[in-house]
Amino acid sequence: MKNNENKTAFFITLIICSIAIIAATVIFISSLRMSSSKDFEPKDNLEAYLSEIAELSYEEFTKGIKEDLPKEVITEIERIYSEIVVAAEEKDAKQVNELYSEFYSLNVYSKGDFEKDYDKSKYSTGK
Repeated sequence: MKNNENKTAFFITLIICSIAIIAATVIFISSLRMSSSKDFEPKDNLEAYLSEIAELSYEEFTKGIKEDLPKEVITEIERIYSEIVVAAEEKDAKQVNELYSEFYSLNVYSKGDFEKDYDKSKYSTGK
């Protein structure tokens, strides 16, 4: 009978130790993730990007678009440009992103001009 009690106590101890090791591992890994996410501050890059957009001239903004656009489309482009500049000055990245999406949905670029004017190295993620 004593042999069975020893086996039971051993297995209970083994289970408790296993749970403790798993919990310690989970806590350790989550603390590593938290510390590494604090080291990387995308806020600095975002603020620099928004500052660059706020200083963007209309000529730079419209570089590469089609020449023969209707007046309504040009008016819409001017509206989007002014709203993008204001949103960038206010550091509203979400609004800037939505406005750029709206601008690109107008499909005003000449075929191939966007790729030609787009500096991939400037916006590369390093992947």
